[in-house]
Amino acid sequence: MKRTCIGRICALFSLLAVLLAAGCVRIPTSEESGSAPSRTDMPAPAPAVSAIDLEHATEEQLFYIGELTEALPALLEADRELTEIFVCGRIYLEGDYGAVDPYTPFPAEEGSKYADFSAVTALFDRVFGVDGAGREEFLSYPDYGRPAVSERDGKTYITSHFMLDFTDFFVADDVQVLDINAAGASLYAVTPSGLGVRFGAVRTGSGWFLRRGTYFAYSDALREFEQAADWHASPDFATGMDEGSAKRLTGRCLIVSIFLSDPESTWSGEETARVLQMVGEGAEYLGALAASEGVELELFCTGEADSLHYRTDTVLPVDYRDFGWTGTIFDEGLEAFVLRNSDAGSYDNYCIMLHVNKQGRSYALSCNSAYYDYEMYTAERSVMYFTADNTYEYAPNVSMYMHEMLHLFGADDLYAPYLSASAAKRIEAYCPNELMRYVPVDIQETALSPYTMFRIGWRSRLDRQFAAFSD
Repeated sequence: MKRTCIGRICALFSLLAVLLAAGCVRIPTSEESGSAPSRTDMPAPAPAVSAIDLEHATEEQLFYIGELTEALPALLEADRELTEIFVCGRIYLEGDYGAVDPYTPFPAEEGSKYADFSAVTALFDRVFGVDGAGREEFLSYPDYGRPAVSERDGKTYITSHFMLDFTDFFVADDVQVLDINAAGASLYAVTPSGLGVRFGAVRTGSGWFLRRGTYFAYSDALREFEQAADWHASPDFATGMDEGSAKRLTGRCLIVSIFLSDPESTWSGEETARVLQMVGEGAEYLGALAASEGVELELFCTGEADSLHYRTDTVLPVDYRDFGWTGTIFDEGLEAFVLRNSDAGSYDNYCIMLHVNKQGRSYALSCNSAYYDYEMYTAERSVMYFTADNTYEYAPNVSMYMHEMLHLFGADDLYAPYLSASAAKRIEAYCPNELMRYVPVDIQETALSPYTMFRIGWRSRLDRQFAAFSD
C-alpha cells in the first residue's frame, strides 16, 4: 500500500493556493461572464470549456500544473515576440529599408537584433525546444507569396508584402488547463477580443514547450468561426454578390447555352458540339474544385438536346462595348425566353451563355445594383464568340468560358487595367494562376484565389492577405 506523508499533502495544498492566485488554472464560477471586449465580426462570448477542477485534481496533475505555471509566462512572451517578427513585420518596421521590392526577400539591417538568423533560431528553441515542429508554421508564413522571414547563408531575410497589426494576444493568467499529464497539456484561453483559442504544450526532458505558435491556433479558431458565419454579414460583402439569377456558385446551378444565328452567321452540328464540350469540361473542373474546398455544388450544363437555338434578323455586333442587343433581340425579353424554354427556374442559380459564331472578344453582363440599369441584367449572361481559328487573339478555350461565367456569379477581373499596378503585382505574387487573370488553353493550370472564392460564395469571409482587392 502506497503511503502519502503529511508533509506532501501540506505541500500540495500550498501549491493549490499558489495556482489559484496565479490564475494559470481557474475554477470557473457561475459569476464568470466571459465578457471580454469583442471586435466587430467576432464571436462573443467564447464558448464555455471544461477545465480541470483543482479541488479534484490528482497529485500528479497538480505537480505538472505547478511546472507549467512556472514555464508558461516566459513561453508566451517568447511566442509573442515570434508573432511580432513573422506576422507583424517587426524587423521591417524597426528598420530603415528605403525602396525595396516587398515581394522579394531582402536582408535585415546589419547590426539589428535579428540580423543573424541564429537569433531567430534561439527564439524558436525557447518556445518549441530544439527539435520542436512549431517553427515550421512560422517559416512557411504567410500562406501566399514569399515567406515573411527566411534564412540565407546564416543571415535573416525578410519581406514586407503582408504585415498584420495583430494585437489580440492573451497572457498566462488567461489560460485554463483542460487536460495535463507527463507528456503535455491541452490548454484554452480567451483573447481580449473574445475569441476562444485551444492550444497545447509538450513536456520533455528539457522542460515545457508550446506545440505550435499561439497565433496559428488563433487563426484556426478564427477560421472555424468564419466558416459558420453569414456571408452577407462580412465587412467585405459588396454589390454584385448575391444578385441576379446567378447569386452564388453553390447548390444546384445551371448554365443555359443559347446558340444565336443572324444574317451573317449560323452554326453547324460540329461547332455546337465543340462549344458544349468546352463548357462541360469547364463545369466539371469547377465542380471538382468546389468539392476539394468542401463546397456543395452541382453545376449542370444544357447539352445538345436541351440547349436553345435562336435566329434573329439583327446583325449581331462583335464589339464588346455594344451589348444592348442581348436583351432586345428577344421579343419577350431574354429572361422570359429562357424560363419558358428551359427548366432554369427550378435551379438555385442559373446563368446564360449567348454563343455567337464570329470572331470577337467575349464578355459578361452581370447584375450589379451599383449600376443604374442593373435590373435589365437580372438574367445574367455572357456573350461568347466562337472561332475555330486558334491563332486568333481571343480564340475560345475552356478557361475563357469559365472565366466569363464566374463573372456572372460575382467574380472580378484580376488583371490590368481593372486593377491598380500594386494590386496586379499582388495577385501575381499570391496566385499567379488565378482564373480571373489567366486563361490558358488547359484549365487544369488555373486556380481560384481566396478573393474569387469569397466573391462567388465559396467562403464566408475574405482572407486577410486579399483584403486589398475589396477596397
